[in-house]
Amino acid sequence: MKCKTEKPKAQDLLSLLGRRHAKDLFVPECKSGPTWGGSHFRLDAWAMRRSWVNFCTFGYEIKVSRSDFIRDEKWRFYLAYCHELFFCTPKGLVKPDELPPEVGLIEATSNGRRLVLKKRAAHRQLQIPEELFCYILMCRAKIIERQDGYSERPDREWWEEWMKMRIEERRFGKIVGKAIRQTIDQRIRAAEDRNEELARENRDLSEVREQIRQLFPAGFNPSSYQITDRLEQLGLLGPMQRLEGTLERLEDQIAHTKRAIATAKGKLNKDDD
Repeated sequence: MKCKTEKPKAQDLLSLLGRRHAKDLFVPECKSGPTWGGSHFRLDAWAMRRSWVNFCTFGYEIKVSRSDFIRDEKWRFYLAYCHELFFCTPKGLVKPDELPPEVGLIEATSNGRRLVLKKRAAHRQLQIPEELFCYILMCRAKIIERQDGYSERPDREWWEEWMKMRIEERRFGKIVGKAIRQTIDQRIRAAEDRNEELARENRDLSEVREQIRQLFPAGFNPSSYQITDRLEQLGLLGPMQRLEGTLERLEDQIAHTKRAIATAKGKLNKDDD
């Protein structure tokens, strides 16, 4: 006669999750922040992949009874504190299609010795709140890790280094963002100045075009002698030619005066000697 296998308890599932994250940072009964001064949430377990490149956090809500699963609505608040959220249950307690798309399911095997992934959780890109990390660093400095078993060891230095890196990344992101905004603003101002310059040039060209149109109502051909002909038709060629002659005579008189002044200066210099 076969003995009936006892269903795993919540502590058994928690221990299995700890082994599942033996190489990660694992925090059972992880709070979302300090217990004093305001409300907080508590995940049955929270884990963070120990990787600088593939950074990812996992939240777990353990359920060992059907009624507890049906009544629970708190899990929606846990989404803000992890990139992937899972329910962890005994075998057959919850069906995968009962869960929303963003939540995954992990269940224990019949003998309760290991966990099996039944439904993947959607990976969500989000910024994990800092108060969660501060709580873990200040209140939960011991991170569960398997070393030929299920043990605990202090891991404060790793956390402190990780927190410093996150702060530096955020500061660097702000500096880069500010530089990008300044560059964009400079280019926008340069484009606006250029647009104003082009607008002025366009207005000047429009005025020239209008003046040419008034001089040559039938159209202007720059390869011909239309300008001279048109000025003669308007009676402006003669006055312009006389003005040109007058300017030439004035130039000759100015040159003659300059030479006379230079000669006078030369004589004065000799008399002084």
